[in-house]
Amino acid sequence: MFGVPGQQGNYFVDRPIRKLIGGLQRLPYNSATAKVIHKLLNYVQDGPIKTRDGFLIDFKKTGVYPTGLRKLVISGSYEREYFEMIRRLVNLGDYVADVGAHEGYVTLLMSKAVGGEGVCDRA
Repeated sequence: MFGVPGQQGNYFVDRPIRKLIGGLQRLPYNSATAKVIHKLLNYVQDGPIKTRDGFLIDFKKTGVYPTGLRKLVISGSYEREYFEMIRRLVNLGDYVADVGAHEGYVTLLMSKAVGGEGVCDRA
């Protein structure tokens, strides 16, 4: 059957759904949008996918693969208040360090915020 949640390898279903998720990620965050993204992710095959912050992450390769966590990160629900605080506090040209970095999502977020003029170390 075609387009059933959990079915893998259907390129014709996967690609348009990824585009739809990308469009939803560009909208301002709200819980209704996040729920729609969570549902759509049931139809997306494993592999690299963009997060709300624009990072391309392959969750299988990172080792962080609980389906619930994957959905939260992609929809922008995971640690939303914490990530918003980072965006407000970290500025272009800053020097920041991510101490205790695990998979590096916060490191990526801070690197994006400091830009080419700043430095972001990971420990």
